Amino acid sequence: SHTLTGAGSSFGDGDGYTGVGILEMTDDFRYAGNPATLTVSGLTPGTPYKLRIYINGWPGSLQDFAFDDTSPSTVVTDVNRGTSSGFPASIDYTYVLGAGDTDLQVTITPQSAGNTFHFMGFSNEEVPPVAIANTAAANVTAAEADLVGTLDATGSVFTVYAYVSTNNNANSAAWLADADASNVVAGTFMDIMGQSVTGSVAMLDSETTYYYTLLASNDATNLWASPNVMFTTLASGTAPVAGLGGGAIPGASATAALRGELTAGGSATAYFVWGESDGGIVSTGNWDNVVSMGVVGEAAVFTNILSDLLFGIEYDYRVYVTNGTSDDWSGLGAFTTLQPQPGAPG
Repeated sequence: SHTLTGAGSSFGDGDGYTGVGILEMTDDFRYAGNPATLTVSGLTPGTPYKLRIYINGWPGSLQDFAFDDTSPSTVVTDVNRGTSSGFPASIDYTYVLGAGDTDLQVTITPQSAGNTFHFMGFSNEEVPPVAIANTAAANVTAAEADLVGTLDATGSVFTVYAYVSTNNNANSAAWLADADASNVVAGTFMDIMGQSVTGSVAMLDSETTYYYTLLASNDATNLWASPNVMFTTLASGTAPVAGLGGGAIPGASATAALRGELTAGGSATAYFVWGESDGGIVSTGNWDNVVSMGVVGEAAVFTNILSDLLFGIEYDYRVYVTNGTSDDWSGLGAFTTLQPQPGAPG
């Protein structure tokens, strides 16, 4: 509920505004009284609210709004006053009442005597809480990890940072003072609820216990997630070794099956490279064609079928593998596509 004192006279629909929206709403207002006082009652202590007071340009002095949720009161000046009429705007104020306090009082006072506040209308609504939480580290290797959390920030914009350290820091001050801590930007997010956020870190030490937390920051506030999350990096992997898996097999209708194998290294991301000439072992980009096979396991032969090849042509190919430890190229393989078979006599 609310009460308005001081603004006792009414004005409305006298200067031609028609239609809907804020311009029409601000054509009807209460005025007179000096100062005017708006009291919003029945509020819940500890709950964030946004109060929006609608205003319109009008000749006269600027108006000061004093909000009594703080001591001394927070004062906001209506800089729209003193301009010509017909420019609707609003004064927005976000607040949280303390324990035992259930009403907000706003006192509006002109900076020059004789002017009065024009009370156009207001809205007051709960603001969804802003929260950030750490969840779990993902995709942990010997040297890398994804630091994952969730962010609730309806109606707000925040940049999220992921902090990581070998120290289990107790609070934000400890994180900021930790010389061993590093941080990465997980991204900037606007008006989201339950959004997963991830900061990816690299150059970690293998077989080491780390702790991480997330920070959501904007010009108004810094929110630190708690508690910290612990994770341990894996042991350093074995260097991968690429093999041809028995070689390519030419097929009918200008096709061929490329075969490859990871002969050591546990697992790795594998690629076939192929073309009419050898592109070497410097870069996959030096080959005519590159096919990613994703992550493959050790000792399992993997295959890719090529089609629409030229008949009777010799092609070269290699296998390239890479993991968190190093990379490797296979030796050179080659195959010649089959000639087309003659048709049966008629």
